[in-house]
Amino acid sequence: MAFTERHAASGWLFRGVPDAVNHKLIPKIGRCPRRYSALREQVIFANFQRRAQQFVLTSAMTVWDTLALAQHHGLPTRLLDWTTNPLIACFFAVTGEPRDSDAKVFAIRPSETINIVDQNDPFSVPDVGVILPGAVASRIVSQRGVFTVHPDPTSPWTPAWVKNAEHSFEVALDCRLFFRRRLFSFGVDPAHIKGDLDGVCETLAWQLSQGISVGSRNY
Repeated sequence: MAFTERHAASGWLFRGVPDAVNHKLIPKIGRCPRRYSALREQVIFANFQRRAQQFVLTSAMTVWDTLALAQHHGLPTRLLDWTTNPLIACFFAVTGEPRDSDAKVFAIRPSETINIVDQNDPFSVPDVGVILPGAVASRIVSQRGVFTVHPDPTSPWTPAWVKNAEHSFEVALDCRLFFRRRLFSFGVDPAHIKGDLDGVCETLAWQLSQGISVGSRNY
């Protein structure tokens, strides 16, 4: 709670990671540097733009929103996921893979966001910056999601906040289940974070496996 109180002011962003030691702030597209190329990245995104039209009216979206949608659905991009809610970040930290390590929550406070009207090309942004996505997916909204964009997606991002121990919080391996249970009691679970039937069923399955709230009353 002390960590959340220190970061209660507006403007803080949080990211939860399941491996406190080995995780680096590198977007998924750049985590294998020898296989990365800017051309390949843009080609795969162009393919997403073309094929996503089968499911979503991407022609009505900005390029930024389409990139955020791609990131949200698992396409490797130059974006990193963050949230304005530290409890949601903690949930992703304690439930992610690997599950045999200490977890960690980072906090950063960027001074400004990218103006996506003036800077309308995600592939020409010169410096790491924050973008606020449109409501292109309900889960982004329910997770209070925001993104950082990384012009060199193969390079670990190490801003001053990340280097300062006061702006991170570690969850020991043997405390991860305790934190998951506490988050559940606060209403932070897949049913809330995903906001759909997949989330409801994931929460109920977890409750069943843990024997939590599966008596005569079940919520």
